[in-house]
Amino acid sequence: MPNSNFSFAFINRNYFWRNDTLTGAANAAALNLYINSVIDADPCKTSTVSIGGQTPHSNLSYNMLNIKNTQFGNVMPDSTTWVLKDLSTNKTYYPCKAIKVAEEYYFHDLGLSVSVGQSRDVAEISNPIAATDKIVQDGDIIAGSGMSFANPSTVWLGGLADEDGSSPFNWIRSGNFEDAPSGPQNDVKSGSDYLDPNGYFEKLIDGTWAPYVLTSTTKPGTIQAAPGFSASTSVLQGLTNNYDIRGLASVDIVFTKNKNNWTRCLVLEECDEASANPTGSKKLEPRRHKSVDKQGIALGSAGCNIAEASLDSIPGQPFQYGLSWFPGYAINLETGERLNIAFGEDSYQSASNALAPNNGDDMMWNPTSNVNTSNSYPYAFGGRHYIYVFGHNKTAMTYSNVTGTSSSATGKNIGSGTYANFADFAYTYKLAFANNTVNLLHNIWTDAMWVNIPLLVNSRFAFKNPADMPCDVKTSLRVKKPYKYGMSGAYTNTISAFLSGQVVSPIVPDLTGSTYTRLTKDLLASPQNNNFGLYTFSTSDIYTTINSADKHKSALDLINVVPNPYYAYSTYERERIDNRIRITNLPNKCKIKIFTLNGTLIRTFDRDLSGQEDIDVTEKGSDFTHGKRLSYQDWDLKNQSGISVASGLYIIHIDVPGVGEKILKWFGVMRPLDLQSY
Repeated sequence: MPNSNFSFAFINRNYFWRNDTLTGAANAAALNLYINSVIDADPCKTSTVSIGGQTPHSNLSYNMLNIKNTQFGNVMPDSTTWVLKDLSTNKTYYPCKAIKVAEEYYFHDLGLSVSVGQSRDVAEISNPIAATDKIVQDGDIIAGSGMSFANPSTVWLGGLADEDGSSPFNWIRSGNFEDAPSGPQNDVKSGSDYLDPNGYFEKLIDGTWAPYVLTSTTKPGTIQAAPGFSASTSVLQGLTNNYDIRGLASVDIVFTKNKNNWTRCLVLEECDEASANPTGSKKLEPRRHKSVDKQGIALGSAGCNIAEASLDSIPGQPFQYGLSWFPGYAINLETGERLNIAFGEDSYQSASNALAPNNGDDMMWNPTSNVNTSNSYPYAFGGRHYIYVFGHNKTAMTYSNVTGTSSSATGKNIGSGTYANFADFAYTYKLAFANNTVNLLHNIWTDAMWVNIPLLVNSRFAFKNPADMPCDVKTSLRVKKPYKYGMSGAYTNTISAFLSGQVVSPIVPDLTGSTYTRLTKDLLASPQNNNFGLYTFSTSDIYTTINSADKHKSALDLINVVPNPYYAYSTYERERIDNRIRITNLPNKCKIKIFTLNGTLIRTFDRDLSGQEDIDVTEKGSDFTHGKRLSYQDWDLKNQSGISVASGLYIIHIDVPGVGEKILKWFGVMRPLDLQSY
């Protein structure tokens, strides 16, 4: 495999014929010639055979082929293939394997194998309808979720692990728990079925991250310390209409000390009771605290960086309250879009509150390690610096003709959008909360994807300003997601009831017959690959080196002798009177000499297995087949004359021509000869 960089681009698999291609085919010979040219040529490219004066597909580069927008904005799986390009040589490979089939393709001149297959959304709706529709399935969470620290020896950030039962520790409502006396403690249902009955998502990163639609929601007087918006579920924890786990996407959340990469965000109140809150804020209201800059200095205070602390959502109407900076960013892995983030604080848990001193009122993301602080205020959860990552599921939808106290939302983006739409997101959320315009709040919370209740692993890692966090961290969350054309936005509608906020907008399209009725309008104006997926990867960490002197010498370090020491037995021995050890990881050609401590040569092996790498052999009396070239040399613990050696210490010298030498020390204790017949 070469050391190279590659691009991986999806294209339309629309190559065999057009309606006009065979118009001039006057005879079977011409038609046959055309068909053979397609078969013999690379089918993803174009035919050069002229039929009736026409050259089919001539002058059409692969990324200019017609785009088929069907099924949820997807390019149909059976009409989509991919192209691999070696960016070092500019050589392009066209395997023409439809992603629907999910075949593996081997590039023999690269020594590289690629397999790509279409997937499904989490809890996808089948067509025709199946019993598992809208239910999380095994495999919806894929490999790759976890946390990585820039300094692996400093694992400072964790989270509140979910615990089943009727307490705030059961904040991930994944499973099939039902509390008959107290319905709000139930696990989440979608319709009449539990959304995640097998509890797959409550195990994600040790139960510290979860999809928003599977988190507990605030129910005054019943559920404490819940991260979810109260109207997201019914009293019995059934999802409200249009909250849909199918909007979930794979994301990376990066926590960084680099302030240039921080994200402007809302800070939401997490105190359960306004009466206990010094500011009087309601749960999940933008905090009633002056907005702060990246140092945590509030607007109007000496030293405040006004450009960082102030934001004009409408020219001349700057935000004065509720804004801060999240120390990092979130990226949609499938599309590369930067996403909106919000974090919470519990104003009651100020650093000066002796009952709960957990940095809950400074507008900075700085959780503590305190889970419970006192009997009078349990469930501190580190000051409740909850993290919310919002997706971008609605596309090309803005409010129009909004009436009433929230009429100024007209012209604003519907939903959370991407980070580029943060001003609309923050303005609409704050306006809707102030006026209790629930449908506008639903349009934002239906876009919420991921939630975390962060905790420091140990109090020694505590910090006030997140620029002083111990090291950068990346959290990876991985779920199934189908390949589709365009960006992440999937739903659009021009119905006035949706645009005016009278009805909550869905986040995924409806099914009608065999296709989705809505197609994405979420496209790049100047795409690199015609709004098809385009990825790059490198083989620099896995490529094969050939005839490298440095590699040869480092390979000498792998040569070993086992078992060492030898105490009268090894697993390599096949019968009662067999004595055997093994010298491992040997090259094809070398000379092995074994000496006693006084320098007497007792055994020599001349090893030369050149040319045997591709020869297979079958052991006698066995169906087991292996390569003739073995990477080891057995020693039967006998000298050159076939006499067993004595117990003691021996020196093994391996000489590899043109590379170097390796010296091993080996100690063995021989067992007495075991003879049962004479």
